[in-house]
Amino acid sequence: MKLTLVHEHKLPTGVLGLALAPDGSEAFAACADGALYWVELATGDNEPFDEKHPSFASGCVLLPTARR
Repeated sequence: MKLTLVHEHKLPTGVLGLALAPDGSEAFAACADGALYWVELATGDNEPFDEKHPSFASGCVLLPTARR
């Protein structure tokens, strides 16, 4: 299997888990600073969700209802 870099976006901390939207337009990153970030893949725009975990966030999953 050959991997190809399509996007490279910077976040303020290391990513420990990643979930991609089914349409490939956005991603959600669970990070070492305890935050979960929303990332728009076309532009690289990102923002953290309001609440952080008291420690690191090691994973995230998108539910079928598409709620955030």
